Amino acid sequence: MDKKILYIEDRQAGFNEINKQSWRAEYGIRAICVLYADHSMDKNSEENIFVIKDNVHYRLFSLVHQYLIFPKELAISETYLQQLHMKDAKLFNAFLLGNPHFNKVELELSSVFDNIIF
Repeated sequence: MDKKILYIEDRQAGFNEINKQSWRAEYGIRAICVLYADHSMDKNSEENIFVIKDNVHYRLFSLVHQYLIFPKELAISETYLQQLHMKDAKLFNAFLLGNPHFNKVELELSSVFDNIIF
C-alpha cells in the first residue's frame, strides 16, 4: 500500500490531498448507500441511509473547509507575530507567565485544528 504523507511546507499540496481523499470517501459512501438501499428489506431504507450519507458528507465537507481555513490562519498568525517582532522585539521576552501574543495565536490555531480532528 502506498503511504501518502502530507507535507506542511507545501500547504496547497496538503489541501489538494485532503480534498481528493474526502471526495473519494464521499463516492465510496454513496456507492455503499445505493447497494444498501437496493438490498435492504426496510421500506424506508433509501431515505434512512441517505440521511446518514448526507450527515457524513457534511462532516467531510467541514473537514476540507476547516483544512482550507487552517493554512490561511497560520499565514495570518505568522504575519501578526513577525510584525510584532519588527515593531518591538522585547514583546517576545517581557512576560513571566507566558506571552499573550503566543497564547492568542495558539488558541486561534488550536480551535481550527480541533475542528479538523473532531
